[in-house]
Order: sequence, then C-alpha cells, then structure tokens
Amino acid sequence: MADEQDKLPGEQEVVDYVFKAQMVGFKLVETYWRHALVLAGAVLVVALFYGLYDSNRTRDLKAGAAAIAEVDRKMPQGPALFDNPEDEVRMGQLRVGAKQYEVAAQGTSEGTAGEAWLKAADTWLRVGESDKAAAAYQQALEAQPKGIVGFGARNGLATLKLEAGETDAAIALYRESADNNEGYLAQEALILLAEIFDAEGKGAELKVVYDEFRLRFPDSPRVLEFDKYGLQAPAPAPEAVEG
Repeated sequence: MADEQDKLPGEQEVVDYVFKAQMVGFKLVETYWRHALVLAGAVLVVALFYGLYDSNRTRDLKAGAAAIAEVDRKMPQGPALFDNPEDEVRMGQLRVGAKQYEVAAQGTSEGTAGEAWLKAADTWLRVGESDKAAAAYQQALEAQPKGIVGFGARNGLATLKLEAGETDAAIALYRESADNNEGYLAQEALILLAEIFDAEGKGAELKVVYDEFRLRFPDSPRVLEFDKYGLQAPAPAPEAVEG
C-alpha cells in the first residue's frame, strides 16, 4: 500500500480535508455533547408533559361530563313548565341543583365547564334568581365564547338585558353571536336582531340585518322569516332580449 508521501498533491489535499473535517466534528461533539444531551432531555420533557396534559384533559372532560350527568339525574322531573314558585320542595331541589352545576363547572376543564355553567344559569332562572343566572351565564361565556355554549350564554344574557330595558346591551350581545358564529347559530342571531329592531320600530337597522342575512346565507330557507316584516329579495332582473 502506498504511504502518504506517494500520494499526488490533489489526493493529499482531499485526505487532509477529510481528516480536518473529522477532527472538527470530534471537537464539536467533545465540546457540546452536554448541550446536546440537555436539548434532547428538554425535548423529551416537553413531549412527556404534553402527553400528560392531553391525558389529563381527556380525563377532565370525562369527569366533567360524568359530574354534569350526576346532577342531571338528581334534578326534579319534568320541564320548567312544571315549576311552581310556591312548591318549596321543588324550588329547594332546583337551588341545590344550580349550586351543584356550579361545583361541577369549577372542577372540570373548559371543555365541559361552559356546559355546566350554562345549566346552572338556566336553573337559577327557574327559581327566579336573575342575578345568579346572569353571573353563571357570564362564566359560561368566558369558558366557551364560541359555539352552542357561547351562543346560549349570550342569548341568556341578552334576554335578561331586554327584561331590564337594556336594549342596546342585548343588541350588542346578539351582534357578537352573529359575528362569532357561522351557519345556523349566526342565522339565529341575525333573526333575533331583526325581531328586536322590528319591536323598536327601527326599520333601517332591520333592513341592514336582512341584507346581511341574504349576503351571508343566500341559500338559506330561513330568509323567508323576513317576509313578515314586508322584506323580500328583489326579483331577478329580466334577461336582455337580443335584438
């Protein structure tokens, strides 16, 4: 085998380059191996904590749903139509149920907390506790501002605002629901806005809501609900007759 002196100049340069590159690599490993281990350890810790978080979240969701179902089971039978303010036993059971829903909401993740707060609010309304209902609706809104829970919370708060004569506050809540949702929930919010504007005699605002509904949901059959206000989509322009 030829020794190093027998190699041509170009070959010797390649050998030197490879040797130097190897030495640099060894030096880097020797110098930074501790950092590499720390980085690898950090990645493993993050992965571990994410796994634990995901597992805990799933467990919280199941626990929260179970807690809500347990309160549902203990609630008085029959719908709110059966509630009699003079029935102290039934009213007492409803108050206990409302408090238990709040406990369930405080002991679970946001995934089921909103539902529990919403049920607590609806139950407080059944016993005439409007202030407690409003507070629970607000908690539900903060836990889940979007989707059916957020819509239900805003609807509950808006109803209370209307009963208190705070029409502008109710309008703002329905406006939020229309802006923060799509599909059926957004349509429902716009229809509720239309009802308020009609009741307030605000024809211009009602027309704006109608136009928004037609633009956002051109294929929705619910646009016919605006017919009762005397609002119908304009007939399509006739096609030009070719001369």
